[in-house]
Amino acid sequence: MRARETRNVRDVRARQAALLVAVTFAVLSELLRVASPLLYDLADDIGYVTAAWLVPVIFAGGLLAAPLGRLVRAPVLLAVGAVGLALARIVAQVQSTPSLPVVLPGVLLGIVALGCAVRVSTARSGRSATACAVVLGLVFDTGVRLALVTWDAAWRGDVFSWSVGLVLPVVAAGLAWSVMRAATGAPAFDVDSLWGSDSWRLAALPCVLLALQTLFFANPGFTASSVGVSLPVAGGVTLVTLAAAAALVVALDSDGRLAGVAGGWLVWVARVLVMVAVVLVSGPGGLTGIWALILVSLGQVSAIVVFGAACTQPVLRRRSEPLSAWRTGLGAGLGSVALVAILLSYHLAHQIPLVGAETFAGLGAFLLVAGSVAGGTTRRVGGPARWVRVAAVATPVLALAVPVWLAISWPSPESEASPSLRVATYNTHSSVSQDGALDPERTARVLETGGADVAMLQEVPRGWLFAGGLDQAAWLSRRMAADLAYGRATDSQFGNAVLSTYPVADEWSGLLFRADPGMDRGYVGVEVPTGVGVLNVWSTHLQFEGRLETRQAQARSVLAAWDGAPRTVIGGDFNMRPGSAAIVSWFDGTGLVSAQDAAGDPTQLTAYGDDLDRRIDWILATPDVELADAAVRYSPASDHMPVFVTVRLPE
Repeated sequence: MRARETRNVRDVRARQAALLVAVTFAVLSELLRVASPLLYDLADDIGYVTAAWLVPVIFAGGLLAAPLGRLVRAPVLLAVGAVGLALARIVAQVQSTPSLPVVLPGVLLGIVALGCAVRVSTARSGRSATACAVVLGLVFDTGVRLALVTWDAAWRGDVFSWSVGLVLPVVAAGLAWSVMRAATGAPAFDVDSLWGSDSWRLAALPCVLLALQTLFFANPGFTASSVGVSLPVAGGVTLVTLAAAAALVVALDSDGRLAGVAGGWLVWVARVLVMVAVVLVSGPGGLTGIWALILVSLGQVSAIVVFGAACTQPVLRRRSEPLSAWRTGLGAGLGSVALVAILLSYHLAHQIPLVGAETFAGLGAFLLVAGSVAGGTTRRVGGPARWVRVAAVATPVLALAVPVWLAISWPSPESEASPSLRVATYNTHSSVSQDGALDPERTARVLETGGADVAMLQEVPRGWLFAGGLDQAAWLSRRMAADLAYGRATDSQFGNAVLSTYPVADEWSGLLFRADPGMDRGYVGVEVPTGVGVLNVWSTHLQFEGRLETRQAQARSVLAAWDGAPRTVIGGDFNMRPGSAAIVSWFDGTGLVSAQDAAGDPTQLTAYGDDLDRRIDWILATPDVELADAAVRYSPASDHMPVFVTVRLPE
């Protein structure tokens, strides 16, 4: 009887520790995404070069967890991290717009909480259960994101979002309290098995895994864009690969091939695959289509396997160390530095002269692999926690109901366009408004208020971190019941789009010449059938700064792809002012007509800024397209204003 009671107590402790990892990972993932648009807004204000050194300095503040861990024991460090994460998440939900002074400390404290949770779970539940707990956290986070079409709950005010924003942080704090209480009064010889060893590696590696999940593997918007499938299908792929990852981790651990520094040959294959997958899908040259699907799926499974192999406990060197926490705090601080180094550098590489973005993504994969190999001496640890393993395999399958519901409820566009259409061009600034809020609903209302039937959009994110992981293209497509055509520019996470509330017959896209530092540029076009023929609609975004020759070359590339086709509208953020030498390229022998000059007020500006001549967004049309009622609509939803015009095709 006593043996059974002891076994039951250990099972409860193992479940609590594993659940703490799952919930902490889910809450931290969302809060990290919430912090990113706020940092993006900060970078817009202070400049990307300044942000490139200031933000890492802020994240280096996580290293203060090391001296804090020296002063307090592991239970206190866990409590500080978990409570700080929970409070920051709750306050972010209560605020009308989450603020950086609230969210950023919450992220840093959440990293500390996650490091402590992984330490405890590895000791009480074992390596495979800890890896499966991360899978559970990713499943919950993915399911909620899909239910909200990737617009995170912290930015929203509906009942479901409030429930997520209040209940989950409370659960995280409650689990942390339960994990701490489970060790109260435990005999000294049992403390080691309850709290594990003070390891910097166990605290740092979860942050590296979080970076890769945020960028690629658990990013439905990125999968949808790079593979070329709908958001519901991409979400289904994410969930299925998570189930496969959990199943493989359990299988490998059951026969001992997940243990030890070297691990089995399958673990080494996973180490190679995760690095190959990350490098090949990242950056402007990342693979797309079926290869992207294969690489993202194999990369996800491999990343979880590698992390599971890394969840080992080094033997304590002194009996006085069981509740020591300074190494755990140091690891959390190093993890926060690694996290910002991977994520920020990957995105800033598109903005300022740095090495390729894929280099920083590859760095993350290398750190995960190196951490799994440099595990040191290991020992058999952990309770059964069988239900965690079962749940990690079964829950993603059950969660498939969310993308299935999303696909079934996805609206369709109207049957056929009329000869007269309201067309708009809009640089959406990723739906990050002038006040720093991530609000795609405001973007949709701007387009609807202007009566847009077809919208040419620029700076459209699809899982881009600076837009909070939002798949804006899919979100607007669903919200406006519109067909979507997307063209990558910087990479699969950022580009141009055309939305049409009428069916699209054909679509195409391409990349543009770039000689100066800055984002890669591109274009996307569609054919919209009408009752009197087809209207060709193009959306493009040209270089912001740099040599005049670059923008002129990009304009010529678009014009060459257009090749003088009739019944065409070309719109976008040209970054060219009226009367400038750059804008001449669009009109020199092309016959194109400016909608704002021909049918509107040429003095209306299209972008916010200190300059008094910020008219840089254009709609051009071929002479066989009639133009009327061109107008610029002022709105703080972006740093640009949309330009609208009514176009009519002659019968």
